[in-house]
Amino acid sequence: MLHLWLQPLKWLQRQCLFNSPGTQIWWLDPELTYGISKPFVFTQGHSVCNRSFFPCFDTPAAKCPYSAVVKAPAGMQVLMSATQSSYKEHERVYEFEMEYPVPAYLVALAAGELVPADIGPRSRVWAEPCLLETAISKLSGRVERWLSAAESLYGPYIWGRCDIVFLPPSFPIVAMENPLPDLHHLVHPGER
Repeated sequence: MLHLWLQPLKWLQRQCLFNSPGTQIWWLDPELTYGISKPFVFTQGHSVCNRSFFPCFDTPAAKCPYSAVVKAPAGMQVLMSATQSSYKEHERVYEFEMEYPVPAYLVALAAGELVPADIGPRSRVWAEPCLLETAISKLSGRVERWLSAAESLYGPYIWGRCDIVFLPPSFPIVAMENPLPDLHHLVHPGER
């Protein structure tokens, strides 16, 4: 089980249970977010960066289910490429479970001032409060059409949900997909 503690402190004072900061974890000061009010953290495990996030065989051939426990400061919503199984509010501890075997590069985490809005019967968008209306207008109704089109070609959508996270403008790539029952596509708001 992966245990992470996200502290609302400066970069060198943040503590997680791994040996090096590596290239997969991006710690953003509030000035680098849209809302400019709270810090943000996200992982970018493609293509082999997650090996410095947690011990793993970081190759597409090696797949396994996983679980994670993440403790975050108050006001920080934590999302992962796994189903949130519980949240202990008084401890600010999130627990996640991925029941399907996935390659390590698909393990992803995002935490910040994120709020949700349902945009379809099995889809939700997450964004900073100042960006939520834009995220809703860009995607409302579209995700269900995408899922239906994909299902007509490939069969039932096994992950259950398709959630999309709008990340801060400093996200270094256009998009990053991560399968999970509560699917989070990490998408830059300028992209369609």
